[in-house]
Amino acid sequence: MGYMKELLLNWRALVAALIGLGTGFSFTNTTASIMGTRLVEDLGWSMADFAAVNSLSLVMLLAFPVVGRLTDVIGVRRTALIGFITLPLSFIGLSQMDGSINTYKFYFLVQAVLCITTTATVFSRVVVQYIEKARGLALAIVASGPALTGAIVGPLLNAYVETNGWREGYIALAVFCAVGGAIALLLLPRERKIAGLPAGRPAGNLRRDYTEIVATRAFWVLLGAMLLCNLPQVLVLSQLTLLLRENGVDAGDAGVMISAFSIGMLVGRFSCGLALDRFPASVVSAIA
Repeated sequence: MGYMKELLLNWRALVAALIGLGTGFSFTNTTASIMGTRLVEDLGWSMADFAAVNSLSLVMLLAFPVVGRLTDVIGVRRTALIGFITLPLSFIGLSQMDGSINTYKFYFLVQAVLCITTTATVFSRVVVQYIEKARGLALAIVASGPALTGAIVGPLLNAYVETNGWREGYIALAVFCAVGGAIALLLLPRERKIAGLPAGRPAGNLRRDYTEIVATRAFWVLLGAMLLCNLPQVLVLSQLTLLLRENGVDAGDAGVMISAFSIGMLVGRFSCGLALDRFPASVVSAIA
């Protein structure tokens, strides 16, 4: 099967994962940046307190292994459904917030624990099952979902919130994520066998599997690399609007800059994806 033909024949897996990631938890980095300025101004929070909320994302370190295992057991569709029910409900809850930052922290934790079921940890599984020759490009297409929605929806949301307020903005986000999630789940094809194991079944004994993982040198190398590479993203994605507004950039220009950053992410993802189909991963990552 040809390189591009493989992508075309498996378009449902690609489009479903693309929409799922673009309307799921990963998109909340952009929304947090857009909403942050309004929440700080309207509710009287300090910028330092708002920025400190992101430290709670450490809870995801504990949640991700559980979500990955859950995907092995019940499959992609059922796992993602958890997040696509929780995420819109959490946005509705945020729209009704009082002035306490603890309420915001609560919904942040809910999203960090339950809504990561809509991230690449879950949706990339479908791509790996269906795409082999063009896997690098396929993963790049899917991973571009949050950047794509950030580039297109980000400025629109920014303008909408400027006109209607952050409460209405959260309601709009709830509708956006609910509709996008429903489309993604309906498009998902039936899961295929991967690595000789039945789809949607446990990979084996829980203790044995985790022991094998933590005893593998490559696991710790990849874990450390991902941690270091993603550290700057917390600042840029969730605090960008706050930093820009603090330095005198108006809302319109801030929206343009968020869009420009997202477009840059798109270029980077596709460049790396195409390179991974042609060169060793170690070489591509070293250059990046």
